[in-house]
Amino acid sequence: MTLRQIRLALWGLSALLAGLAALSLLWAFWLPLATTRAAAATPSAAPTTRPTAGAAIPPLRSFGPLLTLELRQPLDPNAPTALPTLPVKLAGTILEPGRNMAMFQDKEGAVQLKAVGETIAGAEVRQISESGVVVFYGGQELTLNVEAEKHP
Repeated sequence: MTLRQIRLALWGLSALLAGLAALSLLWAFWLPLATTRAAAATPSAAPTTRPTAGAAIPPLRSFGPLLTLELRQPLDPNAPTALPTLPVKLAGTILEPGRNMAMFQDKEGAVQLKAVGETIAGAEVRQISESGVVVFYGGQELTLNVEAEKHP
């Protein structure tokens, strides 16, 4: 097939599809009118009545207690709560005789040095070791481990 024949076939196919689309639109508009005319011409045997469901619906005031329920609570009250997350991460530790320090990095990238007993972002540093730091935050003791460096 030559390029001219391919283009001619594509134009013919698109014209055929456009014609079918136009016919389907005409049929869609004509069909509802034809069915309503046919329904109007035949009388129905059953009388039309309005359903009375108003008595079965409770008044809006009866839903008041549902609106005051505390829905954001654990399904099991004895389930352990989620550990709080610190807004800082442990970048590393410095271990020297008599003076251990922990390096914390915040979300902006700033690094702060803290010793045992000092606080950072509301967390009290309780213990510093080579592998990590124990802090008291949100009523719980959390162990932060030193993250390994990622080399590309």
